[in-house]
Amino acid sequence: MLMDMRMPIMDGYEATRIIKAREETSIQNCKTIIIALTANAFEEQREAMSKAGCDDYINKPFREEQLLEKLSEYLGVQYIYQEESYQIANANQQEIESMLTLTDLVNLLSEMSPEWVKQVYTAAAQCSDDLILELIEQIPSENAALRNFIKNFAHDFQFEKIMELTSITGVLSS
Repeated sequence: MLMDMRMPIMDGYEATRIIKAREETSIQNCKTIIIALTANAFEEQREAMSKAGCDDYINKPFREEQLLEKLSEYLGVQYIYQEESYQIANANQQEIESMLTLTDLVNLLSEMSPEWVKQVYTAAAQCSDDLILELIEQIPSENAALRNFIKNFAHDFQFEKIMELTSITGVLSS
């Protein structure tokens, strides 16, 4: 279980204590693995999470790889990876319209202002799909392929991929 430690009404510490207490009285003898999600895990917070019953923690924002490593560690899950290709969906999102190479994407991004590219990168770093969706509305209609591509990544919460793509343009280093 992934437990956000800061929630309204009941925080993750109390929720974890309740879950662990129920396990102790259960006759089924099952153990729930609880991984705390927290924005900051200083030593005292890590101790408090451990005392509450959390088995581990992940700092937010986290990378997909971190989550997959924890799942593998605690659940014994093994992953089979397939080589990725860059695809975009058509306007009605039903079928794949075309394939774009990385070079195509970089060329399309280079048509946008450096400030806009930086804003998209920052929005992705903040995991703000809403802000990314607002920013892609600024993409000209003749550049629909780029719009659809980034929109699909935002809808799928692929923020790290958006960051990688925008950083390739070289705008961020200037």
